[in-house]
Amino acid sequence: LLYFHGNGGTLARRAERVRLLRQHGLGVFMLSWRGYSGSTGSPSEAHNVADARLAFDDLIRNGVPAQSIVLYGESLGTGVATQIAGERTAAGLILDAPFTSIADIGVERYPYLPVRLLLLDRYENERNIRRVHIPLLIIHGEADRTVPVQMGRAVYAAANEPKRIATFPGAGHANHVRFGSYQVVFEFIGGLERTMAATRTRLPVH
Repeated sequence: LLYFHGNGGTLARRAERVRLLRQHGLGVFMLSWRGYSGSTGSPSEAHNVADARLAFDDLIRNGVPAQSIVLYGESLGTGVATQIAGERTAAGLILDAPFTSIADIGVERYPYLPVRLLLLDRYENERNIRRVHIPLLIIHGEADRTVPVQMGRAVYAAANEPKRIATFPGAGHANHVRFGSYQVVFEFIGGLERTMAATRTRLPVH
């Protein structure tokens, strides 16, 4: 699982998520954005996407097959994961609380400001998801006050098949794990594993 974290906090705040993923037998590669968790530099959309490409390519160089990599984007990280999924071959893509675009978030919060004219980092998920042609899972809390669930549904509507969305009544932006979201994640990854195993079985032997 190549994990792109969200805007708030540090890698340490994702320790419980990493523990759950590791307990399920998954390898996890999580990088810190520039300026987060002791990393140097300043974050930007261009920098974050460039660093994500490096992380993906580093996994390949270290012998991890692209068909075994699942991209996981959390909140802000969905804007990075969607772009990488449109550029690289991977097993699947998981978007955790995706927004349609940062501009749309800004307009919703600050309707009196010319947000669309001022923003440099836009993370256009609703547009970029159209370039993704790998299995997609979206998970979203229905009580999310940071990224409204309607945005997750809009990204889902714009996405190509195969795709699945799971929303969780009562769950907020970062606590849907308590509402069973990771069971859906594990089911999704299990389906990818079964598909890969079936593909290997059908390959001709020389």
